[in-house]
Amino acid sequence: MSYQQALQDIKLGYHEAAIAKLDPLLHADPSQPKLWYAKALALLSLQRFGDAITTVQLSIRLNPTWPPGYQLLGNACSQLGDKKEAIAAYKQAAHCYLDQGNKQQAQTCLEKLKALGPQFIPNNEQLLQESSQLLDKIALKQEQGSHEDALQDLNWLLHLDPHNVNALANRGLLQAKAQNYRAALADISLAIQLCPDDLNLQLQRGKIRLFLKDAQGAIADFSALLTTDWGDHAEIYCLRSQGYQQLNDLDTAFEDIANALYLDPHNQECYRVRGDIYRGMEEWEEALSNYRRSLSLCLEQGNWVSHQQVENTINPPGEKSPIEERKSRGCYAEPSAREPGQNFCDRLKTAVRYEPEL
Repeated sequence: MSYQQALQDIKLGYHEAAIAKLDPLLHADPSQPKLWYAKALALLSLQRFGDAITTVQLSIRLNPTWPPGYQLLGNACSQLGDKKEAIAAYKQAAHCYLDQGNKQQAQTCLEKLKALGPQFIPNNEQLLQESSQLLDKIALKQEQGSHEDALQDLNWLLHLDPHNVNALANRGLLQAKAQNYRAALADISLAIQLCPDDLNLQLQRGKIRLFLKDAQGAIADFSALLTTDWGDHAEIYCLRSQGYQQLNDLDTAFEDIANALYLDPHNQECYRVRGDIYRGMEEWEEALSNYRRSLSLCLEQGNWVSHQQVENTINPPGEKSPIEERKSRGCYAEPSAREPGQNFCDRLKTAVRYEPEL
């Protein structure tokens, strides 16, 4: 007698014969979870649901990360009318499948949960606790750079629990990083509707609105935050300055960046933004001076990514920087000194692109 023969009997519908083959194997080696699972499967087919539950629980105890065991347990509990235990089993199966990257089987478990009816409440306390555990795993994936996997997991979690604020916020930020700004804004906006007192969500929405060139909306978000004691006001002033730049209100943008630098005189991002403002004013010497100050602070603070971004502003890859070109030609003093047809000033203005740290 063998395990494979028992599986063949189950496949052919000879469930009693399968159990007769499995029992001696289990007596000889009861530490094999696959044997207990096979016996539970045969018992389930014989509609011996109570025995199937007891048997599959032994399999789960020996291998607690194997999702088919939880699926069988959910099935057996459902057959007995124990929806609470069935829900718990199917959710655990879904989590295990998700950990293994098997989204299709996780979705199958979700459909089983939906079929159980009104007793499955997406926002109950137990689900929130389990969602929190899953979010911890997703956060770990984000830290490891697995953004696509994390996004897929968040999509699945929000299918299961569509009003999970933390999941919405996390997905919104991942969408923004992937430059899916409209989807990001939709997620953040819904999260704010569900949790209107979360000021960090309002800050992130303002950043995403800047990406979308919704300057008025971004300014409204940042202005509201500046009326509170929450957050880094230097950062928020710097962000609001970006909105005023988009509206070409450079005077107000300059006032905001001055306030930001007053609060944090060593903020490299503020100097970069002030360089953008001077560039919009066509004050090239001041622009270059601020960019270089930003570069220096980036080096002092070990911020290589920002250093590279500012460096690319001064010296765009593959071409000579318009600022350096203008300086080398001595064309700073009077705008009228520009050669006919020269359009690099306009290119400088349109080249400003805000890349917030999300």
